[in-house]
Amino acid sequence: MPVYGEIGYHVVFGSSVDNAWLYGVAAAWKANERLELMGEIAGEVLPRHGGPDDTFFNLGFKWKVFEHVALLGSAGRSFHGRGHDTPELMTFLGLQITWGGPQRPEGGPAPWELSSGGRTRRNAQ
Repeated sequence: MPVYGEIGYHVVFGSSVDNAWLYGVAAAWKANERLELMGEIAGEVLPRHGGPDDTFFNLGFKWKVFEHVALLGSAGRSFHGRGHDTPELMTFLGLQITWGGPQRPEGGPAPWELSSGGRTRRNAQ
C-alpha cells in the first residue's frame, strides 16, 4: 500500500491574505484492477488570515472507467467542531483524463530501468 506525503502552498490571486500552506499524508489501496480506495489526513495553515487553521480527513476512490478515464470522488470533514469555523463536510467529484506517457511492451523493461550495453539492469534474484 503506497503512502504519500504532501506539502504545498495555495495562492489566491487578488486576495493574498487567503493564501495558505497545505500539508498531509495519504494512502491508497488497490481493491481490484479498476478500483482504488484512498484516505488522507491533511491540514491547512492560514498565516495571514484571521480564521483558524484546520486539520481534516478525506476518504475517497478512483474508479477506472476506461484506459485513460477515471472517476474520482471523496468526502471528509474537519477534526474540529462547529465552533471552530471550519467545514463540516467537504466533497469532491471529478473526471480524470490522461494521455501520453511512456509505453512499454508486455514483459519489457519499465521506462525507469537503466540499460547498459543493450541489457537491462535488474536486481539479481
